[in-house]
Amino acid sequence: MLVVALPVRVLAPSLIMASGFFDMTLLALGLLAGGIPLHVTLVRLGVRRLGAARRRRAGPAVALGGLLLVLALAAIAVAVIPGAAHLAHELFGVKSALVGEQAEVTLAVYWHHGGVPGLLALLALPLALVAARRGQDATARLVPVLLASMMAWLWWRTHDYGYAAGPMIAFLAATTIVHLAGRVPRSRRGAALAAMAALTIAPIWPLGITSSPIPSPQIAAGQMLLTPGWIQALRWMRDHTPPLALPLEARLPGAAATFRHPPGNYGVMATWEFGHFIAAIAGRPVLAAGSISAAVARWYLNTDEDVAVDRLRDDLEPGQEIRYIVADARTAGDLFLDGVEMAGGRRAEYLEQRDVTASGVTISLAKLNERYRASMAARLYLDDGDGLAHVRLVYASAEQTALADITWIEDGAFEHLRHATPLGTPAELATWRLIADSDTPVPLNNRRGLVYDATIQPSVKIFEVVAGARLVGQAPPGAALEAHVELFAADSGLKRRYRRAGRADATGRYEIVVAYPTVEEDGSDVTARSAYEIRVEGGDAPGPIGHASVQPTEVRAGAMVTVTPN
Repeated sequence: MLVVALPVRVLAPSLIMASGFFDMTLLALGLLAGGIPLHVTLVRLGVRRLGAARRRRAGPAVALGGLLLVLALAAIAVAVIPGAAHLAHELFGVKSALVGEQAEVTLAVYWHHGGVPGLLALLALPLALVAARRGQDATARLVPVLLASMMAWLWWRTHDYGYAAGPMIAFLAATTIVHLAGRVPRSRRGAALAAMAALTIAPIWPLGITSSPIPSPQIAAGQMLLTPGWIQALRWMRDHTPPLALPLEARLPGAAATFRHPPGNYGVMATWEFGHFIAAIAGRPVLAAGSISAAVARWYLNTDEDVAVDRLRDDLEPGQEIRYIVADARTAGDLFLDGVEMAGGRRAEYLEQRDVTASGVTISLAKLNERYRASMAARLYLDDGDGLAHVRLVYASAEQTALADITWIEDGAFEHLRHATPLGTPAELATWRLIADSDTPVPLNNRRGLVYDATIQPSVKIFEVVAGARLVGQAPPGAALEAHVELFAADSGLKRRYRRAGRADATGRYEIVVAYPTVEEDGSDVTARSAYEIRVEGGDAPGPIGHASVQPTEVRAGAMVTVTPN
């Protein structure tokens, strides 16, 4: 690693994104490459100086004292060296368990993913320590085993670095097998290795009590964030939204100090899991990518549109704007409750219980409550922005997704999730339409569980932030009003009635802010089928009282539009 990394520091420093972190990494590599062998050598020299008579009694104490000295020096370094404490926290702090590669690591998980090789890996370090005490290639064996064990323990401690732990566990298991094979008489080694191979493979197949090294198509599909719907939506964004003032690959002298895009490079709001895809396929800058963002998670939990739109301006400078928002099935489903925890909330605040009786047995199923339905995530994805004044739907993907509550039932325990299932075939679509039309929970075939409250929607939807045109007219004083228009999204075939409520004042004047133009517009997949109709709701004379046509420029500028009386 040092051979690879040092030339980068000297010859190509522009490749380094975080210089301080890179230098700390070089220091850590140096300590591991040189410090561990030096420590082992010094301890062995100290033990040898004790003399043969005292070595057996005091040798372990000297080795332990050397280890405690190293730990004390490390603690002093963390306290004294600038940035060392932060680095230590980054390395050893328990990470979030909200994403798959940082899931909780327990002994059961260790066994599930490691199987017999995992158990063999746990023996590697004790065996290496015994061999080192006996003087059998101490440095050559102990140093790599210690390093590999540290990586495996780091995965166990932090719920992270699993990509490094796997190869290290395989290496540790191999060293244990080599050690044990050396203890078996040569005539029996073939049988011993065959038995070890059987013990290693049998839990994977045919017993199936540990994870398969090759994921099933269903598991692989469930881990695919980038579905055809996302590709459809992001290619549409690339081709139909206004071009940036400067593309993402343009170099901006001095911009590295502020990390600010120039005016004309509008931003896109989406949950952090999809940020890299938006930048790579659509070529548009995003607010979060590649790292959990509590601020973005909090935004999708907003229940007040005005507050949500105001939050989009946080930390922006003149000329900067967040112009588009992406809502998708996973953000409104699988990722929603994770987002609640990211934002510092509690899952229980968004759940309620629903009692269901089947075959004379009543069970309580969890479902997302009205607080969930009031969030921006649900209002955008499930309701297509109906009732919002400053956020309008401009694209809905052709790919459809089924979003449903699922309760798994195993050994009397209940596990709830809101799950998104992309629908790739007509047969899948037909099956899920039957589930969505059912008034009662539907049993699952592959596991014991129930699916309920299903809806089928376009997988990905793109919204534009606008000022909103102001429809102004006269109505009976105090009358409750509604302005509505029928919308159609071409790619998905989605049909939706958009509605905005309002009320006339004591003089009969009203003003209703609406987000959609009523004439066809270049660059929008969503078009209105007619002019706005304004109706009186309730009262002595309910019914239509006026209509209005709205231009795209009026929606973006927040212009006033006079309603024509019927």
